[in-house]
Amino acid sequence: MSGIILPKRVQEFRDFVRDHPKLFEQLKKDGYDWQSLYNEWDEYGETAILFQKDIESKTKQDEQKDSNQKIKWQDILHKLSEMDVDRIEKHVKQLSTTMEQIQRISEQVNQSKRQNKRSDMGPFF
Repeated sequence: MSGIILPKRVQEFRDFVRDHPKLFEQLKKDGYDWQSLYNEWDEYGETAILFQKDIESKTKQDEQKDSNQKIKWQDILHKLSEMDVDRIEKHVKQLSTTMEQIQRISEQVNQSKRQNKRSDMGPFF
């Protein structure tokens, strides 16, 4: 069975409905049928009163998301501006020194383990 080729305007309506999934729930709740929905969309376009709720909520969500991202970046930049670079450098040096000490202790422990193993093996090893 070959696929049905829809008129361009019907395909546009179909794409619009797919882009607005909450619209279907709203239509069921308000008691609209597909034909009346299509007629209103065809006559008034995407900005029809029926679609305003969905479009406005999507726009508000996008704006809120952008606002949250801006706030996060502002917070990060503010925290960076408050950082004391000299203090951070001091802590990094302390951490580096601590890591070096841990490496030395680890090497000493490994060397003593190797020496103990050699002495346990006897004089020929």
